[in-house]
Amino acid sequence: METRPVPCLECHKTFRSMSDLKRHQYIHSEEKPFSCDMCQKSFRKKAALSYHMKIHTGEKLFQCRLCQKMFRYMSNLKVHEYRHTGVKPYSCDICIKSFPTKTALNSHNLVHTGEKTFVCPVCYKAFARKSARKTHMKIHTGIRPYLCYICEKTFRQKPHLEKHLRAHDRQLKTTCRICQKNFRTPQNMQKHTITHFNTALVE
Repeated sequence: METRPVPCLECHKTFRSMSDLKRHQYIHSEEKPFSCDMCQKSFRKKAALSYHMKIHTGEKLFQCRLCQKMFRYMSNLKVHEYRHTGVKPYSCDICIKSFPTKTALNSHNLVHTGEKTFVCPVCYKAFARKSARKTHMKIHTGIRPYLCYICEKTFRQKPHLEKHLRAHDRQLKTTCRICQKNFRTPQNMQKHTITHFNTALVE
């Protein structure tokens, strides 16, 4: 005997059984009967809870065949494998730039639309990218995680540290190591250094 499909009265989607329909109906309600014992976060589906629990257990079942790195989720493994293959299946319709994930493409599209959906909770400044907001938040927290190993000055962003290190590099090339005198160009510094040796020979 063939069973008749059971329709959802909210969205009119049909299901093979009443139990399938009941599981589906959680989508339309605010009810989240499956709770995490560790952080009390709730979910509509048991599968979503199981997926979430991996955050607490640290369980990593999915392994990259090329470098053996382990991942909690298959989706993360697939994104990682694109780094080995160079495949970027999601392309921007405007500038033809490609991305390994749809999420990355959607984030990129905000550059073209001008939409800024990521808002700083402290000063309410808006950003097109989540990473840009994260960088901005360091202004409010005072965190400066990037340390110069030469002078121990700290920076909020890695590019700022790299720029600072280049300044040290330029200074090393234009500073006399004998008397610490500074020069505008490395050539002038080299000419000056020779005078130290000439003076030593005269003496």
